[in-house]
Amino acid sequence: MPTKATDENIDLAKRKWLTEKQATIYLGIGNHNMFKNWRENFGLPFYIPSGNKILYKRVDLDAFIERTRCEMPANRAS
Repeated sequence: MPTKATDENIDLAKRKWLTEKQATIYLGIGNHNMFKNWRENFGLPFYIPSGNKILYKRVDLDAFIERTRCEMPANRAS
C-alpha cells in the first residue's frame, strides 16, 4: 500500500500551482529560507495572486531545477 507521502507526491505532480510547503514536498528538499534565496538571488519565478500567499507553478519549479543543475566533473564521479 502506498505511503501518505507517496500519495501526496502523486497529487502534487498533477497540480498546476503549489504553495511553498507543497513545493518542498514535491521537490523533496527545501525550507522557507532556501526558497527565499532562490527567488531573490537565482530568479525562481513566483506568483502572489491574492497578495499574501506565494505560489509556484509546478512547471516553473521543474524548469528551475533543470536550469540550475550542476554536473560532477568526470574525475570526481565514482
